[in-house]
This record gives sequence, structure tokens and C-alpha cells, in this order.
Amino acid sequence: MSGIRIHRRSLAGLLLTPWLGSKADAMELDPPALPDNACEISGLSIWPRPLIGEIGYLQKEGVLERCSAAQLKTSQFFGAYSGRTGSVVVHGVAPMLFVPGLVGLRNSLKVYMSAKIPGRVTTVYPTCFNEVIVELGILIDDSGYNRETGSTHRVLIQPKASILLG
Repeated sequence: MSGIRIHRRSLAGLLLTPWLGSKADAMELDPPALPDNACEISGLSIWPRPLIGEIGYLQKEGVLERCSAAQLKTSQFFGAYSGRTGSVVVHGVAPMLFVPGLVGLRNSLKVYMSAKIPGRVTTVYPTCFNEVIVELGILIDDSGYNRETGSTHRVLIQPKASILLG
């Protein structure tokens, strides 16, 4: 895939190159620093007006759209938007945007792709016919959750096999 760069740390034996660009050409806003174990892929075309922590799937080469567990074709997790233009975190610890209204959010809970709000995650897996259970990882930072709007928290990416409900 031309124009796509992988940077940060190693990913299961894959040799990665460090990001050598300037801060000005690498970031839109001032996104949070990524942990040392995060692997980020850049040079992607991402959906309009992404929010830090929204998750996406690879719609076609180099093009990401928001994930949703509402149907199988949109539930193929690729990465979480890092806040850097055209970049997503695909391995390690990533910011992920949680849906509003969750109760009892706490560290070590399993994190699932939301079927209700595209691009968001939840701690409650889908239960409706034709929805997909997609376990993405483990919540490692539950501080400051906003029940009214949802909020971004750190998740250790550990995807499991998806389950289509039928």
C-alpha cells in the first residue's frame, strides 16, 4: 500500500520504521502521546471529522470507515484513530471512544465494538440477530468516564474471533 507508514515499536516480528516527520505535518491537534508499546499506521484516508479514539475498518486499500458491530461487513476492526492526521493505532495500547450511558466502567473489563454508535466501543456486547460480537481488548484506564457523552480511555488491543449472532 503506497504512502502508508508504520511507526513506533515492533509488531510481532515486523520491522517498523520510526516516524521522522515534524510535529506540524504529523498532527492535526495535539493528540495524547502514545505509549511505548503502541504501533501506529499512518498515510491512511480516514472518515470525515474523526474523533480521537473512534475505531475503523479497512473499506478498501488505504481507506478507513467507522466500525460497527451492527453488520458483519463493517465489523472488521483495523485500528483506533490516534488524533494524528491519517493515523490509527493497530497494536498495543490505544485511545478508544466509549459510548455514553455505561454503568460500572472499571479497569480490566472486556471492550467490545458498539452496534449502536459507529466508531465507538462499549463494555456490553451486542445481543440482536445479525449483529456481531467483536471483542477488541481490555480497558486499562477507567478514569473520568463521562456517562452523558461518552469519553476516550486507554484500551490494550487484544482482538478475539468475531461471533455473528443468528
